[in-house]
Amino acid sequence: MGLLISAVTRLAPWTPLPAEVGALATAVQLHPKLRRLVEQGLRGREQAESVLPVVSALAQGVATRGGGLVLDVAERWSQWREADADRAAWAAAEPRLVRGPDDAAADPIAVPRPGPPHRDVLARYTERAMAVAVACGAAATPYAGPRRGLAVALAGEPKAPDAGREGFATTLGRYLARRGAIAMDRGALRRLGQVDTVVLDEDALRGDRYEPADLVLVNGTELEAVAERLYELFHPTEPDRPHRDADGWVLGPLEDLDLTGRTGRQAAARLRRSSDHVLGLARGRRLQAVAGVVAQTMPGTQALTAAVRRSGARLVLASDHTGSAFGFVDAVVHTGRRLLTSVCDLQADGAVVLLVSGNRAALGASDCGIGVHRDGDRPAWGADVLVGTDLEAVTVIVDGVGVARCVATRTAPCSPRAAAVSVRSPRCRHRPPGRAHGGRPRATPPGASRSASACGGPGTCCPARSPRPS
Repeated sequence: MGLLISAVTRLAPWTPLPAEVGALATAVQLHPKLRRLVEQGLRGREQAESVLPVVSALAQGVATRGGGLVLDVAERWSQWREADADRAAWAAAEPRLVRGPDDAAADPIAVPRPGPPHRDVLARYTERAMAVAVACGAAATPYAGPRRGLAVALAGEPKAPDAGREGFATTLGRYLARRGAIAMDRGALRRLGQVDTVVLDEDALRGDRYEPADLVLVNGTELEAVAERLYELFHPTEPDRPHRDADGWVLGPLEDLDLTGRTGRQAAARLRRSSDHVLGLARGRRLQAVAGVVAQTMPGTQALTAAVRRSGARLVLASDHTGSAFGFVDAVVHTGRRLLTSVCDLQADGAVVLLVSGNRAALGASDCGIGVHRDGDRPAWGADVLVGTDLEAVTVIVDGVGVARCVATRTAPCSPRAAAVSVRSPRCRHRPPGRAHGGRPRATPPGASRSASACGGPGTCCPARSPRPS
């Protein structure tokens, strides 16, 4: 519609709106506090994200005769491609995720975030940059006149950082959608640069197979003989069922074994602190050893922990085991029913939490929730992104934390440099305002925003290397 009105204004002898109107509409769209006021007047952030770009495009189309619409069209096109990929991913996954009313039912999640919401780095930069631009415009007004002063102030609109973030987020969103991940809230991909703490829920990273992790010998038996029998009788998918051989050896839960003499209770009590199951290995009715069994982690867990380190975020493990298989972590918090409290405690300490879990209440309370669920289980509807068991997709998202910071660092300098070029332009200095395109105040020149959008696009290269979305 903005392009249509722009074309009409070029063909018809209408008087366009003052050039300042288009720049002011962009300022409302970019400034965090002004945008928040609009969200309060509308029906929330989602409606504001739909209304503000349209209003800005209409204002630019009428006021500047289409001069600032090229970048907006490119951004909306990339967002449309992202939304289209999400719809295709949901259409393919819906029969598997929602097989009946029970799969779609969910209680509301109403857990207020402890403390004030975290302020985005780009939001703080935008507020400071626009405040400086207003001050410069006010200082220039006595010498150049009010309209030239307004032009100086509006030339400092930092549009480049937002364009860079959108370029990165839309590219990442399309890549994830092609892998089958469902983005329930695409805004979470725009907030990745804020994340400083990644919490991995050990329960969600467990696979379906088990393996022996510890062994305590009883009655002076030989290690080689016991280990050989243990691995012969152990079944990785059914560790809690007794298994016997023809020589009278039996492996199973201690309480299911008919034993005489030592029962291994002390060894079992010690192993239960770090094991999922405790098994007894007996020959006849005499106990030979007590084994601790743990669940194997899903494929890709090692790469996921490495991605957290590359991103520069703090790695926190949610586990109730004192001897967890994850040793290279910064902290350990409670999981299960206490995971929600653990996430809120981290947020109260000032952390911005990305949670990888299947606990929907904790996912809903986190700042960015990545829902993991196995086939046949109910999806974690509280998550911002549903990935199933695809830990490679989770690794890409975690890598995106560091990449998003890098994009913000690379695109932020584009705005002040472009603003300086706009203010120092000979056309801006010598042409009367309102008579030619160069005299119309507008936001940061589109060239800077296009460069920033390219910085966040498919070719983004940063220290945190992630698989390149295509």
